[in-house]
Amino acid sequence: MNQNTPANNKCDNPPTHNKEESISKSGTININNKRKHAEDHSDRCKARSIILSVIALIVSITSAGFAYWQLTIAKDTAQKQLRAYVYASPNTLYHLGENPTQGYLTVRNGGHTFANKVSREVGINVLSKDIPNSFEKLGRLKREPGYMTLGPNTGADDVIYREYRVLTDDEIKQINSGDKRIYVFGKITYEDIYDIRHETTFCFMYYGNETSNVLASQGRSGYDKTQAEYCDKYNFAD
Repeated sequence: MNQNTPANNKCDNPPTHNKEESISKSGTININNKRKHAEDHSDRCKARSIILSVIALIVSITSAGFAYWQLTIAKDTAQKQLRAYVYASPNTLYHLGENPTQGYLTVRNGGHTFANKVSREVGINVLSKDIPNSFEKLGRLKREPGYMTLGPNTGADDVIYREYRVLTDDEIKQINSGDKRIYVFGKITYEDIYDIRHETTFCFMYYGNETSNVLASQGRSGYDKTQAEYCDKYNFAD
C-alpha cells in the first residue's frame, strides 16, 4: 500500500498523541497563567502595601508637623503674655535758656516679667510744629550711661537725659508762641527673660507758655510732664 494513504497518516500521527500533546500544552499554559496571575496578585499586594505605607508616613509627618505647629503657637503665645513691655512717657523738661537743657523720662515695664539691660538713647531738638517725615530727621541721639533693670509692672519716674545746648532767646520766643516745638525723642532697648532683644521708640513735644508752679518753686524754668504731647509718629514698641 502507498504509505501516503490516509490510513498510514493516522497511524503515524494517532489522534491520541495529538490529544496528549494538546493536553500537555494546555496544562503548561494553565500553569504559566496561574503563575503569572499569582505574580500579578503579589505585585498588586506589594504596590498596595507601599501606597498604604506612604500614606501612613504622610499622615504621621502631617500629624507631627501639626503638633509641632501647635506647640510653637502655644510657646509664642506664652512668651507674648509673660514677656516684658517697656515704654516711655514724658516727664519734666527744664533749664530753658539759662543752662544746657535737661529733662527726665518716665520709663515703665508693663509686662509680667523682668526687663533686663535697659539702655537709653535720647535726643532734644527745636523744630517746627510739622513733625519730620522720618525718625532720623528729629536729630542726633546721645546714649545715656548705664543700664537699668525693671521689675514686672514697675518703672522709674526720673530717668535723666542731659547736656543739650542752651536755647536762644529767639527759640524760646517761638516755642512760647507755639510756632516751634521742643522735641524729646529716643530709643530704649532691653532684653526680656527669654534673652530676646526689643526696642521702643518715643517722641514728645513741649511748647507754649511755661506754667509749671512746681518747677518755678524749685527755681527752675521749664515744662511739667503734663504740658507735653505725644507726637503722632514714632511712638512704637515691638
